[in-house]
Parts: sequence; C-alpha cells; structure tokens
Amino acid sequence: MATLRDIHGANIPIRASDPANPQVGEIWYNTTTYVLKGQVFNASGSFATSGNLNVGRYALGNFGTPAAGNAIDGNTHPVGAPNTASNSHESYDGSTWTSLTNTPFAVTFFASSGTSTAGIGAGGGQPAGSYQSSAYTWGGSSWTTITSVPGGGYEGANMFGTQTANIFYGAGTPSGYPSAAFTGDGSSWTSGPNLPGSDYYGCVCVGTQTAAIYGQGTSVAFWNGSSWTAQPSFPVGKPARAATGGTQAGFFAAGGTPGGTPTPSARQTVEFTGPGAATVTISSS
Repeated sequence: MATLRDIHGANIPIRASDPANPQVGEIWYNTTTYVLKGQVFNASGSFATSGNLNVGRYALGNFGTPAAGNAIDGNTHPVGAPNTASNSHESYDGSTWTSLTNTPFAVTFFASSGTSTAGIGAGGGQPAGSYQSSAYTWGGSSWTTITSVPGGGYEGANMFGTQTANIFYGAGTPSGYPSAAFTGDGSSWTSGPNLPGSDYYGCVCVGTQTAAIYGQGTSVAFWNGSSWTAQPSFPVGKPARAATGGTQAGFFAAGGTPGGTPTPSARQTVEFTGPGAATVTISSS
C-alpha cells in the first residue's frame, strides 16, 4: 500500500502554528492545537461542528475570528423562566473554548465586534425590560468604559467592523425597533448611516460595510456590496442569538438556540467556511 511519502516524496510537516499562506492540497500537523490540518478548495460554503462552550447560553456578545474568537455574557435561563444574564467571557482557538475573567457587566444581547485583542461592544438588556446604552472596549486582557451609544438604551442590537471603524444597528428600544444606526471610532459615536427596514433584532452579522454575512434563524446570506446570495442553512437555528466572529470567507457561531432553551445547542459551536480556498481540520470521521 502506497504511503503519503511514496506519493509525494515527503512526510506530513509538523508545525507549531498554521502556515501563513498554505497552498491548496497542503497538509500539516499543528503541535499547538494537536490537530491535523489541510488546505482545500470549496466550491460552495459549508458548516462543520467544533468544541462546545463551557457555559451554555444564547443572546451572546461576540467578536474575533474562527481561530481566535470571544463569547461574552448572554442568557442562561430556560424557556419561561426569568432572564438570567451571565457575565461569562470565553475565548476560542478554533477548536476549544477557555474561560477568561468574567466581564465587569452582565447583559443579554450585547452588540460587539472587533478582534480577540481589540474588541468593542455596547447595549444589551438586564434585568428583564431594561435597555442599556453603556459601551466598552476590550484590549486583550481587560475592559475599558467608553462613551455610551446616544439615544437611550438598546437591546438586541448588532455590530460589525473593527474596534475603531464599526456600525451599531438594529436594536429594540422602549419605543420600538428603529432603523437608526451609529458609526463608532472606538471612543465615540456618530449618527448614521440608517438602514432600511427594521428586521435586525437579535440577528448575527460579521464583515465590513462593503462585504458581510448575515444570519437570522437558520437562514444565511452573503452581502457583496449590492445584493444578497443565499448560503447553506445553519445546521441548528443558531441566531437567537449566537456568538459569531470572523469574515465573509469564514466565521464561527456558538451558543444561541432556535427556541430560547439553553441546552443542548446553546453550547454547540459551528464553523462556516465560505467558497474558495480554506484551512480545515482533518479527522477520522
């Protein structure tokens, strides 16, 4: 029986980290995450399951990428029970979740975006019926309070972009569901650009102003700057609301549930890989 070395003339490389620019067909073993990985080409997007959250919850905050993500706060109550906001903060390395120091606030539906070392978030609700406008930045080890989002409190808002260039939109307020949005620079907020419609409460969205991906219920769609293209559905009804992080090319979704119950899918993580070349974990199954 031919071996990989017989076919390609080399053994599988052993690396401490994934290569910066792997070629399609390349395979390696990552000694940091203890997994076999490879570079493949996907003709269309796909989902794969990954490690579970330590604290099952929905209505989470989120930022980061599939290789370095964060899940923040969220709701742990079962259906019909009083809201129970968590201040749990977990980090994700692409396969497992690790508990970090709890956040200095405990809210549900916390809108957030950015990277694992430069995140930003605002709004949320706790206790039931309240609407928060406080905003914070994350520097990789601690949270800093910044100027609150203007206009009162917001629950179920969404945010995408970076810590210093982001858009906050789509919340529920005591007076309804406004289309107003705010552009953030990491320390303050500017009104606009307003978004059409109001069906943004509790959805998930990652990306930039010109290329993003949106999830609501089980539906997933790409935005290319002018139109939406449908993608494979979430394997479970994640955005109610899941922690998500990444880009149009690939993101993770953790927690969240289709019906508001925190178990079992509220601990599950799925990763989406968009069309094109992508790094995947190779398993025996």
